[in-house]
Formats: sequence, structure tokens, C-alpha cells
Amino acid sequence: MPRTRSLFPVALSVQASADALKIPRRVIADAIKSAELVAYAGSGRRVRILVPDLIEWVRTTWPRASIKRRVPNG
Repeated sequence: MPRTRSLFPVALSVQASADALKIPRRVIADAIKSAELVAYAGSGRRVRILVPDLIEWVRTTWPRASIKRRVPNG
């Protein structure tokens, strides 16, 4: 039986990107429209986002959280 999904995807659809990041599809679509995220047109109406571009967009859009150190009281 042929594989339905590749083991290591090189590009994802807008919906697959949103599902992977667990964010609304609208956020990805808005980033593409505002040219914050690079997307490539495929055959027909398909739009694909390269995984390295998606990773870089996440790094620049959402900075890493840091753990605040607790200061002991007196």
C-alpha cells in the first residue's frame, strides 16, 4: 500500500501548516497576504509553504518564552 503522507514533508498546504502549529488557518493566510510568510503557487489553486520558511516565520513572529526566576520574599 502506498504511503498517503511523506515521512519528511518539504512543503505544507495552508491548512496543514495551521494544523501543525495548532493556530487558525486565517493567521497563516493573513501572513501570506501581508508577505510575512513566503508561499508558492502550485498547480491549480494549491498554495504550498516550505517547512524551513514556516519555521523561520514562527521564530520571527513568536519569540521564545523565558522562565522568570522567583525572587524570595525577604
